[in-house]
Amino acid sequence: MPKKAKSKKKKGKKKVKQTYAYVKPRRIATAEQLNLVHNQALKNQARDNAELQRSLVKEKEQQKNEKLELEKQVLERRLEQLNPFGFLG
Repeated sequence: MPKKAKSKKKKGKKKVKQTYAYVKPRRIATAEQLNLVHNQALKNQARDNAELQRSLVKEKEQQKNEKLELEKQVLERRLEQLNPFGFLG
């Protein structure tokens, strides 16, 4: 029987394993802590929504007042045109 040929290994650089930085284990929050955070987020959201609504209402009222003031000025000018001497009747 013939002898098997020996395989020649290639000589080269060894593979360097990738190293990872040490990460501290995280503290696991309890369900109660998560619930507290969630409730606080809901309160903050409600506060922000209420503030937004107040500002929108204030802006609408301001626009309404400006419109009424302009209408008042228009009516006063029309009255002056109809009655230039200020007499009623």
